[in-house]
Amino acid sequence: MVGLLMALAITGVVAIGATVASVQLLRAPEGVRVQGGNVITQQRQSLEQLQQAPGGRLQGLPMIEYAIIALDGDITLGGSSLVKSDPASPQEGDIYANGNINLSNLNPGGGKGVKGDAEATGTITDPNSAVSGTKTTGYSPAKTFSELDSSVYMTRGMVLAQANRGGTQGNTNLTGGTTSLGPKHITGNLRLSGNAVLDLTGPIFVDGTITMEGNSLITGHSGIAADGAITIRGNAQLDMDNLPVVSSYSTSGITVTGDPTSGILYAPNGPITLTGSSWVWGTVIGKSVSNTGNNTVEYPVALRQ
Repeated sequence: MVGLLMALAITGVVAIGATVASVQLLRAPEGVRVQGGNVITQQRQSLEQLQQAPGGRLQGLPMIEYAIIALDGDITLGGSSLVKSDPASPQEGDIYANGNINLSNLNPGGGKGVKGDAEATGTITDPNSAVSGTKTTGYSPAKTFSELDSSVYMTRGMVLAQANRGGTQGNTNLTGGTTSLGPKHITGNLRLSGNAVLDLTGPIFVDGTITMEGNSLITGHSGIAADGAITIRGNAQLDMDNLPVVSSYSTSGITVTGDPTSGILYAPNGPITLTGSSWVWGTVIGKSVSNTGNNTVEYPVALRQ
């Protein structure tokens, strides 16, 4: 239901800028405006127009054209997994692996499965016909992707530089209430629990791990990155009004279990693991991707526009 309501409200807005690392899909302003180095556009504005916009940093969208990407490994989907696109443009929940795609344990009954195309440089194992679209094996030459945030958002170094503008602080443990933070460089770990709300007012870079649990929530228009693992579990949620970029550069990657999560999940050096009954509105991009249980990845097609 949340995905449907959001899809009905989509206006195709993309926000890009030196201090913005999220894609806003709701409450669009009219036309194109450039403010503080940020480019905001309505649907139907071409990438070429955006690339020429004063102050714009958009140089293409090479990695967010798929619901799931395995950059250098396999995609493994099992249980009652569902990969789909928003209701406005159904059957576009495409997946791509620079490796193999294994759907052996995916039961497509009850409308589950991959509602889109599947492409792999290796093999696709789909004994239950869980892919509704076209299957392409031995994809050659393999697609090469530049670092996600070097084309649309900020590179790791740029996130760190922006975060350092707000100074540093050590281990940060939020247990309740609303905390506005950013830009900020956290030199230890970041943990949210209880009913804690973290409102991102600028980019945050974490040297250690990020853990969200309890009923915690991250909101705001900025991205968050960590050199350590990122874990989102329990009733913890990422802002459903925006698509924050959540990046882990750790070999341990990102693990999501539980309530709805909105974001571009990015783990170039490690796995992204979706377990339990997790639901992701956005894009999942990891070195490898594993999706088991009763999980859903819902891809907003407006990202391509």
